[in-house]
Amino acid sequence: MRKNLNIAILSILILSLSVLNGCKEEKESDKHALEYADQITGLASPIQLDLGKTTVTLEDYFLDVNQIDSIQPQEFIEWEKGSLTMSVSPEINAHTIDFFCKADKLSILVKKSRKQRVQISYSNTRLESIGNVQLAGDVNNWNPNQSNFSLQPDGIWILEMDLNPGKYSYQIVVDGEWQLDENNPVKVSNGMGGFNSVLEVKGNAEQPNLAISFIEGNQVELSAKASEEWEFVGLWENQKLEPSEPDQNTKRIRFTIPTVANKMERSHLRFVGFHEGQPSNDLIVPLEKGTPITKTEQLNRKDKHYNSIYFVLVDRFKDGNTEINEPLKDERVADRANYLGGDLKGVQQKIEDGYFKDLGFNSIWLSPITQNPLEAYQEYPEPRRYYSGYHGYWPISYKKVDHRFGSNEDFKALVDAAHANDKNIILDFASNHVHELHPIYQANPGWGTVLDLPDGRKNIRIWDEHRLTTWFDTFLPSLDFSREEIVQAVSDSAMYWVDEYQIDGYRHDATKHIPETFWRTLTKKIKTKHGSNVYQIGETFGSRELIGSYVSSGQQDGQFDFNLYFDIRATLLEEEGSYESLNASLYESFDYYGWHSLMGNITGNHDIPRFISYAGGDLKMSEDPKEAGWNRVITVKDTMGYRRLNLLHAFITTIPGIPVVYYGDEFGMTGAGDPDNRKMMRFKNLSNHELTTKGILSKLMKLRNENMALIYGDFKTLHVDKDSWIYQRKYLNNQVTVYLNKSNKNIKLPYHDEWGDDLKLNFYGNIENEMVELAPYSFEILTTN
Repeated sequence: MRKNLNIAILSILILSLSVLNGCKEEKESDKHALEYADQITGLASPIQLDLGKTTVTLEDYFLDVNQIDSIQPQEFIEWEKGSLTMSVSPEINAHTIDFFCKADKLSILVKKSRKQRVQISYSNTRLESIGNVQLAGDVNNWNPNQSNFSLQPDGIWILEMDLNPGKYSYQIVVDGEWQLDENNPVKVSNGMGGFNSVLEVKGNAEQPNLAISFIEGNQVELSAKASEEWEFVGLWENQKLEPSEPDQNTKRIRFTIPTVANKMERSHLRFVGFHEGQPSNDLIVPLEKGTPITKTEQLNRKDKHYNSIYFVLVDRFKDGNTEINEPLKDERVADRANYLGGDLKGVQQKIEDGYFKDLGFNSIWLSPITQNPLEAYQEYPEPRRYYSGYHGYWPISYKKVDHRFGSNEDFKALVDAAHANDKNIILDFASNHVHELHPIYQANPGWGTVLDLPDGRKNIRIWDEHRLTTWFDTFLPSLDFSREEIVQAVSDSAMYWVDEYQIDGYRHDATKHIPETFWRTLTKKIKTKHGSNVYQIGETFGSRELIGSYVSSGQQDGQFDFNLYFDIRATLLEEEGSYESLNASLYESFDYYGWHSLMGNITGNHDIPRFISYAGGDLKMSEDPKEAGWNRVITVKDTMGYRRLNLLHAFITTIPGIPVVYYGDEFGMTGAGDPDNRKMMRFKNLSNHELTTKGILSKLMKLRNENMALIYGDFKTLHVDKDSWIYQRKYLNNQVTVYLNKSNKNIKLPYHDEWGDDLKLNFYGNIENEMVELAPYSFEILTTN
């Protein structure tokens, strides 16, 4: 039996879950509440305010804005009934914006801007004069044309920016020459053998922390550590829960869940605290017919936080039907750039033989499967190699399955098999561009964006300067989404796959290269027909602010957290890498995306070199990974690389968010740059190191799938230094404590556990004299149930 907790706290929040036999009026109220709860599909993402007035697109939240009768607090909002937008003043003094729909009220949390005015100066130490000074970095997605310094009368160049707290890598660009900031000694590896300068914007000291203590009977107790008064906001779905008057001595406060919660199979509680205007972490408690879920067995694959994703590159996974193999017969195309025979039947076979189940994943992300051209094409940039469309990203059809992968009937059978085996299918859909042979472009060549720029350049892979118009190659026209007919045509084509085949989600290619109008249109169509059950995750390389701009109720559920991944890589692979920096990076992701986000935490993907290739010592950060893959066979020279890969796996499976594993990373398949990182999958003849690595990931996934704390738990760092990290997650009576050691030495870390009577060690650590002993490059995870 668990002992009663005696936690020293200054603020306790008790949520009373009461089921009342109400009168007729209360039942009518419940009916009303259910009706208008559906006006906002899913949990409404917070409204992020700017420093100035913020324009909010109401259709991001409401399927029918005409249902809104009024909005409060009225004095800080400009809005007219029936309008698609509202304008919010930065002086708003409320933690929610409340929307009144007939007799009901729906509430959306407000996040005030954390930006600060920052000034950077540059002094000319050169003998020659300077004509132009710019800054390129995380703050502007490495586009120097967005950040120009101004020359002051004293000869100093000045740039002012409004930035959120955090660390930003950057370089100064002087008359087109990129260089480190001479006035700033702080620098960090750029992951390519060089360095960038680092600008740090300090935030508030300590963020207030809200945590679930335990549940007893029909009560949930939350603890808040702070030195002064708190304000609390509680929501059931998107309806604000009115608190009782706080007890003046204990600071306790009560919320009552509406009885309507008992009529919904799945709903959610959300809580956030505010201390001196600073928000705490947010908490989520899933309910089953009004009762808090306490065991993962009560969750299912439609609970998005429970998702875990395995990424399959279809052509490179498994050949299930050799009769449809059809590689290009073109000597200009190397084997690695040609079709290798993977197909939909092969994926279905691995679903049915339990491969994904044994690994512990409940969602399978498939690379694009629509028809690609029958010929080879030459890339525009040097060295101008020839490729086939084996990867699926050169569509010449939106609705026909590529015959080299199978048929539309084969895809239907695959989806049916996945659902029968309790697996989601997430389909990769390329919206940004088509192949020049695609009928939509053949019939409407004017629907492409501009290829030839006025300055004489080809608009090819100019990712940031021409973010919304650049082409991937001369034969891959980007579509002009400023045209409404294109927005409607492409979003309808995407809808075909969920309407016809009941897929469970989309991975959206090249998200940042498509205007937000398209994502809003597609998401509204999805929610109108399928509610909030379809999971959407996007691909954006860029700053957290840019990535976060696509994560909202009206656009996508999440994005791949590339910034966090590159920080993981730097921490585990570089001599100067530090868990302190990675800890700061993780908390920065919490600030941008929330503490219970649906962001993807990746092991890698098809566009970047495999982690083990760096960790194993054969591939160097300073070399061109693409050319390395073409010129030599990449191996694992240092088997300690597998331990570093285990540390990566341990991290992404125990932090908030969705773990995403690229095929082959489960055992450490090697590969440099594309296409070397896209070898044919190996299921047999794995080495002992590979088998051990695969087994550890499977055990980690089993641990995640069995612990609510690793899905809905809070997060708290208990200790961090350069080489070690202890963090803890709690959900009700479930506690998980993670110990990481990335050094080459045996270490001892302080033992942290408040509920030691049910303690379980899960890996290779040892506890002695209240210290956890860890071997080099290892980890331990302690669980308490």
